[in-house]
Amino acid sequence: MITHHDPIIFQKESMTQDIVQAAILIFSAIAIWLVTRKEHWSRWGYIFGLMSQPFWLYVTWAEGQWGMFALSLWYTYSWLQGVWNYWLNASPES
Repeated sequence: MITHHDPIIFQKESMTQDIVQAAILIFSAIAIWLVTRKEHWSRWGYIFGLMSQPFWLYVTWAEGQWGMFALSLWYTYSWLQGVWNYWLNASPES
């Protein structure tokens, strides 16, 4: 019988959390850095920001952080607005 304290399960949970935390760090940091740039490629920040959101949503839901989960939904909407404005509905010069 496998219990929650089984070392193999603990290692899998720890590895999943490490991957989630690394993804949040990498995608979120790149997103913020890019959207603050003045160059034309700053619009990539919205893509990276959107890529970070599944990880934010997962971890805040799994940990029961309802305020952060609600904020993550708001950020998802905001990143989607950026994708819409700068990618899907962009003028030809952008």
